[in-house]
Amino acid sequence: MTNVVPLNKAIHEKQMNEIVEQSNLKKLQDYKGEFNLYVKWAKASSYPEDSFETVEKYLLEQVQVKRVKLNTFNRKHAALKFYLEYQYDLKQTDKQTTNTKAMRALYKTGEYMKLASVQAKTKAENKDEVLGMIDKYDTKEKSDIRKRAILLVNLITANRPSEMVTMKVSDFNLDNNEVLISLHKQGVPHKKRLTIECVNAVKKYIKTFDLNSDDYFVGKADKHGNYSSAELDANVYNKHVKRWLNGLAPYSLRKTQITNMYKNGADIPVIAKQTGHSSKETITKHYIDVYANDVDQYL
Repeated sequence: MTNVVPLNKAIHEKQMNEIVEQSNLKKLQDYKGEFNLYVKWAKASSYPEDSFETVEKYLLEQVQVKRVKLNTFNRKHAALKFYLEYQYDLKQTDKQTTNTKAMRALYKTGEYMKLASVQAKTKAENKDEVLGMIDKYDTKEKSDIRKRAILLVNLITANRPSEMVTMKVSDFNLDNNEVLISLHKQGVPHKKRLTIECVNAVKKYIKTFDLNSDDYFVGKADKHGNYSSAELDANVYNKHVKRWLNGLAPYSLRKTQITNMYKNGADIPVIAKQTGHSSKETITKHYIDVYANDVDQYL
């Protein structure tokens, strides 16, 4: 007797596969520069590009000769690992994974230690002050209704710009106060929670602009505020948010939300659940801002 897959389940799986594939194609585009540099190096060095051994040689040169910083090393490794897995269906062996960890460990020794420091480009802000800046758009103007909904979603979900611009109206489940995000780095769909205030702002935005389920949530708007459904470039989105919030970037919103959750008592797994981080260490090291006065109160 053959197993019959329910139609609604089959449709759901198809939709999920499409979301994952779209996310993978987006990652291919984002990592294109890293791919091209690697391929050019491999050809010049007469190494096959479809080999993790070649990736090891390339990364080792980047560390020892080019003296790239740790965050650059991590980006290159993530890009090339994805490239070989997606394009050639290759997997790192346990030994190759160990070798990569050994290269990364170099940044904890001697002359390489200074390359491990990461200068934060953004910092966490006071969340109440950020909400105050967002609420200046709590007006009846159509353009303000759009901005407020977008900014609230960005803040509460702690989304990256690349995740904001790919969202569609159909990704929202407003009855359950959640939204499905195609995570930029992991390449998988992930549910994030929304506040009631955020849900109401999104409902108002959808109703005001008569958005359809297939419309991009952010989309594009002309100088008159007229909306059109199109995927906005992440860099352009970044510039819009900075203009709307007097210089605050989307990553400032991301760090603000994460730091605020932590200071309100959320543990790292809870924060990871909302942000979609796969690495708990990344949250602590790069996204939670602890200031001197935070330490002083415990001395």
